[in-house]
Amino acid sequence: MQDAMVEADEFRTHIARWVDERLVPQAEALDREGTFPRALFRELGELGYFGAMYPEDQGGGGLRHPYTCFTVLCEELARGSMGFAAGVCMQGSTATNTIHEWGSQKLKDLYLRPALRGEKIGAFAITEPNAGSDAASLRTKAVKVDGGWRLNGSKIFTTNGTVADFITVVASTAPGTGARALEMFVVDTKSDGFSVGRRLDKFSVHCSDTAELVFQDVFVPDDHHLEAGSGGGFLNVYKSLTGDRIFTAALALGTGRATYEASASLCERPRAVRATNREVPGRAIQARRHAPQTWNRAGWTTNHLLILPTGGNPLQPRRPRPKHRCRGCHKVWPKEIVPLRGLRV
Repeated sequence: MQDAMVEADEFRTHIARWVDERLVPQAEALDREGTFPRALFRELGELGYFGAMYPEDQGGGGLRHPYTCFTVLCEELARGSMGFAAGVCMQGSTATNTIHEWGSQKLKDLYLRPALRGEKIGAFAITEPNAGSDAASLRTKAVKVDGGWRLNGSKIFTTNGTVADFITVVASTAPGTGARALEMFVVDTKSDGFSVGRRLDKFSVHCSDTAELVFQDVFVPDDHHLEAGSGGGFLNVYKSLTGDRIFTAALALGTGRATYEASASLCERPRAVRATNREVPGRAIQARRHAPQTWNRAGWTTNHLLILPTGGNPLQPRRPRPKHRCRGCHKVWPKEIVPLRGLRV
């Protein structure tokens, strides 16, 4: 574990510098404009960060502890911009990992390698208007035809949906028969019958591209069916989402850190607004001591569970625990800290 944290700390030093110098100065403008930051996205890909989880022979970084370093990447990016981090997390994990794990070499050359360089953008589509966390209720249908499959249905809340060059789509080969009929297909967004229904407006993280997608008789070649003929489509989908939940915890952790730093910084500044409580010496110091216990517990849980697979242990169903541990960090910390300044949350 010590070796993993040494590599992760070195990795954090480099990405934190990029976040502070390149992302933070633009973060507010990115969310205000609400457009996908293509130039910044491409820059990060050219630096090699999208390949943090992958071996060198597939265009990745070849890190000794890839899962741990990728969660550091998600955390640090979220500290700078949650919207930008969400798109990168999708690109570097589920959108590309499905191809890395279950795609042919042809698919890896066509989509994975360009995506890791930042030349193509990927997405993963599972959620539907009438089927959220209940994957067994998915209605997007895949019908076998000569040379491939025909996909019909719709997806919603797809990160990178309007800008993606390729999308891994979860569809049922027998709707109504449950989760075991689920399979994954790589859809090129230039395919006939594919369209973006609409770009979704959200309460926040506006520069994160989120979309509703429509598949109308979209033809998918046989070699774009991931792990074709294995019968393990549902298990593979589940494995993908298990890892994704851990990285979501890292995003929450980074957002919480940013909230904590902003709140503590406010405590240290001269009073800018009328406070409801009196100022007392040492409140800034108290603020600095207040939240790190929660932060450290959440960070340890997330990082520890990501070190385990490196030692030969696969990601297991119990891994969503860090997501539970980290949720609400962005709420807890300011509620604990801001009152020290005499403000209300």
